[in-house]
Amino acid sequence: MLLNKKLDVLTENPRAFANESIMNLAKIAGIAFDKSQIVRGEATENISLRAQVDENITPKMALEQLLKFREAQTTDGD
Repeated sequence: MLLNKKLDVLTENPRAFANESIMNLAKIAGIAFDKSQIVRGEATENISLRAQVDENITPKMALEQLLKFREAQTTDGD
C-alpha cells in the first residue's frame, strides 16, 4: 500500500519523478518482478537447488570449474 502511494506521487508529480534515480526505479521493478515470480511458484533460478554439486569438492577443483565456466561464457560472447 505504501509503495503504491509513493509510486502515485512519482506519477503525479513531474519534479519528484525527475529527481528519482533510474537505479532506484530499476531496483523496485526488479524486486517486484522477482516477488511476483515467487508468488506464482516460478521463482528465479536457484543454482544451489538445480546444480548437482559434489559435497567433497576441493577449493582448487571449484576454482577450476569456475574458470572453465568463465572461459566458456567469454568464448560464447565473442
